[in-house]
Amino acid sequence: MAMLRSVALILVVILGAGCSTSREAVVPPPPAPTEAPIVSPPLAGVDSLVVHEVATAFDSTFVAAPREQAGEARFLEGRQVQQRLDSLLQQRHGAAPRHRSTTEPDTAAYEAAQRTVLDAVQAQAQQDSARALTLLGDAQRLYEAALQHNPTHEEARYQLARLYRIQAEQYRDQQRWETVLQMLRGLLTLHADQHVLWAELAAVLDTLRQHESSGMAWMQAAAVALDDAQLAFVDSTLAPDSLTLFRYYQRAYQVLVQARHGAGVREALTHAIHYAADSAQHAYAIGELTWATWDGDRFVHRLRFDSLLTRATDHPQDARRGLTTLLAHLEQHAATLEANYNVAILSWQLQEHDRALDTLQGLWHQAKDAVSLPYEAFQEDLRETYASLLFQRGLQHRQDGASAKAFTYLLMVTELDSRHTGPAYLEALRLTRSNPDQARQLQPRIEAVFDRLTPQQQRAYLSLMGNLYRRIGDRTQAKAFLERFQAIPN
Repeated sequence: MAMLRSVALILVVILGAGCSTSREAVVPPPPAPTEAPIVSPPLAGVDSLVVHEVATAFDSTFVAAPREQAGEARFLEGRQVQQRLDSLLQQRHGAAPRHRSTTEPDTAAYEAAQRTVLDAVQAQAQQDSARALTLLGDAQRLYEAALQHNPTHEEARYQLARLYRIQAEQYRDQQRWETVLQMLRGLLTLHADQHVLWAELAAVLDTLRQHESSGMAWMQAAAVALDDAQLAFVDSTLAPDSLTLFRYYQRAYQVLVQARHGAGVREALTHAIHYAADSAQHAYAIGELTWATWDGDRFVHRLRFDSLLTRATDHPQDARRGLTTLLAHLEQHAATLEANYNVAILSWQLQEHDRALDTLQGLWHQAKDAVSLPYEAFQEDLRETYASLLFQRGLQHRQDGASAKAFTYLLMVTELDSRHTGPAYLEALRLTRSNPDQARQLQPRIEAVFDRLTPQQQRAYLSLMGNLYRRIGDRTQAKAFLERFQAIPN
């Protein structure tokens, strides 16, 4: 939970930082203690010690009567403005359902009424949006003023939250994301215990490409959602909502990748693994964490590696140069193996065949003894690539008239036990058929892998060997190979 504690500190920045040219919609703190006391003696029938206790121990709970009365006046003005807004909407859409006052406005009745108001505001926007938004802003400022005077005014707090929500939706439709951000921040000062609001804030921050702040907000959304289970005042402990938690941590991971925030990426994925709801989610999170920790804690190395692989398509020389530079900084052996593997492939593409094959040879011997590999199929990929390039090199030497070199490369292919083993043996057999005695040295090797050859490769081998025996006059062996040949469907 250390990460979540650090996240909580960062969230102060998320909520407090904003556009320097716009006014933040926030509820200010209670008045400073230098103001007039909330109560003062004498009070009829009350001991002075009781008065003193209330004035000192509860000074952040209550405000002095003049401030409370001023707050009520601002609240009434705000309600009048809101009533004018309702009247404006009713002219075209009819009366909206009355909202009941409550400090927990997330009931079904509230949601239904809220949707009606939001729909009305959205429809009205095309007819009289300027006036509607002006009234919404005026009502917001008056409710904020009411809370400045009296932070304990529950009705003002509820109505202000409602206006923040209405305006957030209105500005969202207009894609005025900075203003939406202000409204959501204001709303969170009133309802910081609603994880859905944190998720909305995170999504808007992502839209504004504030990726690190977005990631921290997604993490806070998960923390609040977890509190819904762990801190719910019920008789038995509730199970966490794994689907929601996984989705929040997944979104946090995705935006923190954009922010290049390695620690946050690892933390989000670790939590995602814990709250995965099924095997597919678990496998996804494990795979992404493996990707992110490619070079341990050095997440930027993974991003650099991926960037170079993307560049390799059109700029192989630059990509190889970049990979060579990156190799000097890698600390994980598995990461070094994969980077060198791609250097070898690029070297082959750049016609530096000797360099490519030497690199692959070294990697092959390292991979056989490696404790960890870059990914599960790495050794198989390396085997097939190394064998394929050796086979191509052997064919090139045969075409160039260097048969002995070609034969050597083909035998090396057979040492790797790859899918190129059969073709390599056949090509080697063709190269030695001028000397049947030496060609027959290949027979036991090919027979050892005969069952792994394709039917076409089996028939080709039987035909070559049968004809070799016929040339040296061994009709018995030739006939035996012919029978095996005819037994394999063409």
